[in-house]
Amino acid sequence: MNTKEQLEQYLKEITLHFDINDMSGFCTTSISQERNLSRTLTSQYLNELYKEGKIIKISSRPVYYLSLAGLKQRLNSPITQTDFLNIAEFIDFLTKQKEILHDFTKAIGNDGSLEYCIQQMKAAISYPPCGLHLLLYGTKGSGKRYLVRLLYEYACNQKLFGNGSHLMEVEVRKNNESAARQLFGEDGLLQRTPKGMLLIYNAEHMSSEFQDKLAEALIQLSRSKARRAFRVVLIVNHATADILQDNLQYALPIKCRIPSYSERSLHEKEDFILRFFKKEQDELKCPIQISSSVFRIFLNSKLINGIMDLKSMIKNTCANAYAQRTEESAPCMIRLLDLPLELLQEEAGNLWEGKEHYYTLSDIRQYDDREHILSIFDELLDIFALCAQNEISFHQLLTQTRAAIWKYYDYLVFNDHYENMRFEKFSHFFNDVLHTILQENQLDLPQGCMFVLAQILLSETNKRSAIYLWIKERWSDIQNALTILKQELPNEYALTQSISQMLYEKIEYRFHQLNQIILTLNIHFCNKELEVQQPHAIIISHGSCTASSIANAVNTLLKKNVFEALDMPLNMPFSEIEQELNHHIELHPRWNSLILMVDMGSLEEIGKHVHANIKVGVLNNVSTGLVMDVGEQILRGRSIEEILPDVCENSACRYQLIQPQKKEKAILFTNDAGIEVSRRLSTLFQNSLPRNVNIRFIEYDFEKLLATRENDPIFQQYDILLIIRPYHLKINYYPCVELEDIINFKEIAKVDEALRTDLDETEIRSFHEALLKNFSMINLMENLTILNPKKLLDFVSAGTGELQRRMGKQLQSKLIVGIYIHISLLVERLVTNHSIDHVGDLSDFQQTHADFIRNVRESFDGMLKDYSITLPISEIYYLYNYIASGSENRTEES
Repeated sequence: MNTKEQLEQYLKEITLHFDINDMSGFCTTSISQERNLSRTLTSQYLNELYKEGKIIKISSRPVYYLSLAGLKQRLNSPITQTDFLNIAEFIDFLTKQKEILHDFTKAIGNDGSLEYCIQQMKAAISYPPCGLHLLLYGTKGSGKRYLVRLLYEYACNQKLFGNGSHLMEVEVRKNNESAARQLFGEDGLLQRTPKGMLLIYNAEHMSSEFQDKLAEALIQLSRSKARRAFRVVLIVNHATADILQDNLQYALPIKCRIPSYSERSLHEKEDFILRFFKKEQDELKCPIQISSSVFRIFLNSKLINGIMDLKSMIKNTCANAYAQRTEESAPCMIRLLDLPLELLQEEAGNLWEGKEHYYTLSDIRQYDDREHILSIFDELLDIFALCAQNEISFHQLLTQTRAAIWKYYDYLVFNDHYENMRFEKFSHFFNDVLHTILQENQLDLPQGCMFVLAQILLSETNKRSAIYLWIKERWSDIQNALTILKQELPNEYALTQSISQMLYEKIEYRFHQLNQIILTLNIHFCNKELEVQQPHAIIISHGSCTASSIANAVNTLLKKNVFEALDMPLNMPFSEIEQELNHHIELHPRWNSLILMVDMGSLEEIGKHVHANIKVGVLNNVSTGLVMDVGEQILRGRSIEEILPDVCENSACRYQLIQPQKKEKAILFTNDAGIEVSRRLSTLFQNSLPRNVNIRFIEYDFEKLLATRENDPIFQQYDILLIIRPYHLKINYYPCVELEDIINFKEIAKVDEALRTDLDETEIRSFHEALLKNFSMINLMENLTILNPKKLLDFVSAGTGELQRRMGKQLQSKLIVGIYIHISLLVERLVTNHSIDHVGDLSDFQQTHADFIRNVRESFDGMLKDYSITLPISEIYYLYNYIASGSENRTEES
C-alpha cells in the first residue's frame, strides 16, 4: 500500500475502537504523529479521502476525521451522513444509529453544571466496601430521578452489584403508609436488602417518625457486618437539605445539590430544547422546522417545574403544529401560535416583531463559549502572522489585537458563558491569587482577561479539551507570536515572566505560552503609564531560612509584600547567591533602585556584583527591627538616598526584657509532595469543621521540617496541637497523624483531642461526618490533583497490585494508601513537567536495584503510556525510599 492507503487503513483501525468521550486521537496532529508524517501531508491526504467519500469529517476545533468503513463496521448499520458541524451533532446522529452513550455520558451538562454532582455520585456508589448512602436534593423538575437511573446504570457497568440486581423505587406520599409498608414491612426492602439500588423519592413528605425510623435503618445497614451490594438514594424536592432531620442527614454522608433548570447554562438549555424536539421529530416521523422566535421563547421561559414543564410544553407545541399540516410530506412547522397558551401569555410583551426565520433542528448551531474563545485565539494568531510577513506594522498589530480582545471581553459581559462547577471554583481561586500578584506589582487587568487566563490554565490539565488540542494544532504559530512580543514589548514580556514565576510559587501553576501572549498584550493595553517602582528591598542572610523568616514576619506586620528573601545556607558558594540575585532582578525591569539587607561577611560586598544598571544600597547587620524601619519608609514613598542614612541613625542597639506569653494554638500540615499539597489538605480539613475555631492552620515546608525536626522555630512560635505529616517524618514530643490514618479513620482520637477545647461532642460528630466524606480517596484525589481522579486511581491500583506481585510481598494496607497518593501526585508532577531532579548521583542505585527499577516501569506501563510520560530514575529512587521507609516503620510498630 502507498502512504495514503496506509493512512486510510490506520484510520479504520482506530475508528473500530473509538470512544466518544476521547476524540483526541482523531485530529490531524495526533494522526500525523502516530504515522510519522508531516502535518501538511497528513492534512492533504485526509481532505482527499474526505472528498472521495471514504472518511467522516467533524468540523469542530480541532477538526476530527473517522473512517466511514470503520464506523459502519463498529455500528453494524449504514452511515448516511459524512459531514458534521460539531461533536454534539455527531453524537445526536450516532444515538439514532445505535445507542453508544452509556450512563452519565447521556446526561446534558455531564461536563458542565453537573460535573461535580456526578463526581460525588460516583464517589458514593464506589466507596469501599459497599458504597455510601446518598441524598440528592434540588427543586422539582431538575432531573434527579433521571440521574439516579444513570447512577444505577453506571454501577452496573462498573460491576458493583453483580448479577441479579435491580433498581427499586419507592414513592413517599403525604400519609407515608404505602412507603412504610414497602420499606419496613415484614418483607420490606430495608429488611431483606436485595442486591441493587433503592431509590426513595418525594422524601420531603416524610414525617418525623418516618425519618427517625429510616435513619436508624440506614445506620444499621452501614454498620452491619454482613455487607451487601445494596445502596440507598434519597431524593428531596427542595432547594436545601435542611428540611430533613439531623439524624437522617447524618445517615446520608454524601449530599448532592442538583441545579435547577433555571440555573443551567445557556448551552445546556439549548441542548435540552433540541433533545426534546428531536425526540418528537423521531416519533412523528417527519422533519421539524422551528421559528427563531419559538426557540428564543423556550430558551428564556421561566418554567416552574423545570425540565418536566419544558418536555411537556414541547410535546404540546409539536402536537398543535402537527395538526396544522396540510400535506403528508410537508414538514412540521413550529410557529408562535403553536405554543401553549400559558407560554404565549408569559412572553406577550417580548414577542419578536421582525420577519420570522425557520430552521431545521440540525441547522441550529450549538452555543458553546469554547468556540468563541478559540475564534478569538485564531484571530490573534492570524494578526501576528500578518505582522511576521510584514503585511502590517507592529502598531497595526496592537490596534487589531486590542479590538479583537476587547470585542471578546464585551461578549463575556453581555452574554451567558460556558458554566462548569469545577472551572468556576478554580477561576475564583485563580483570580484571587492573580489579583494579589497584580496589586503587588501595581498592575491592572480587565476581568475578562482573568477569565481567559484561567480557561487556558485549566485546559492544560485536560488533554482532551478543545483548547488543549487547539494549542497542539497551532503550536508553531504561538511560538512565533511570542517571539514578536519579546522583541517589541520587552518590558511587558519581562513582567509576564515575573508574574508567571510568582504564580508558580503560590499555586504551582506555570503560564503556558498562549497565556503569556494574552497577558503581555493586556499589560500593554491596560498599563500605558508603567511607572518605575520606588526602592525595592531584598534580605540576604546566612542560614537555611533566616532571611525568609524575617521577610515573612515584616511583610505580615506591614500587610504588604515589601521584602523578598534569599536564604544562603552556610555551605552555599557566594557565586550562586550572586547568580540568583541577578536572575531575580532581570525579572523586574521596572526597578530603578534596590536595597540589599545582609547580615555579615562576604555578603556585605554583594552590591558590587549586581549586573543591572540600577542604584543599589547595602545595609549590614540585618535584624527584624531594621527591616521594619526600612519597610515603613519605603511605604511612605521615600527615596533610597533618604532611607539609607535615616535607618542607620535609628538602628542603635536597645534591649527589653519580654515576659513569656501564651502561644497561639496551631495545627501543622506538611507533605513531601510540596507546599501546595499541604495547602489543599489544610483547606479540605478546615472545610470539614462545623464552624470556625480558635486554631491557626499552617502549611509548612517538608524539607525544612525534615532537616530541623523538633528544633524548628515553628515550635517556639506556636502551641502545636497536631501535625499531619507523611509517616517517614518522625517528630518527637508532638501528636502526629498520618494522612493515611485520616483516610482509614484511624488515630481519630488524636484529631479529636486537638479540637476538643474548641468543639463540643455534637460538633465533633458533625466533623467526623464531613471528614469521612471529604477524605474519601476519590474526593481527596479530586482536591489534590486536577487529573481525572477515578481514571488515575484505577491505573495506580492495578500498577500497585502488579508491583506487589513482582516484589513477592504483600504491603500493609496503610502503606498502600500512601503509595496510591504518592504515585497519583507523582503522575501529576510528570504530566506538568515537575519531576524530582535534585537527588544527586543515582548510578549506585541503578546498579544495585535494577530489578526494582524494571518492576516499577513494567507494573505501571499502562498508566505511563496513557499519560504519555516516562518515569525518570529520580522518581523511581524516591518511590523505593518511600516503600522501604514505610516497611521499616511498619516493622517497628509491630
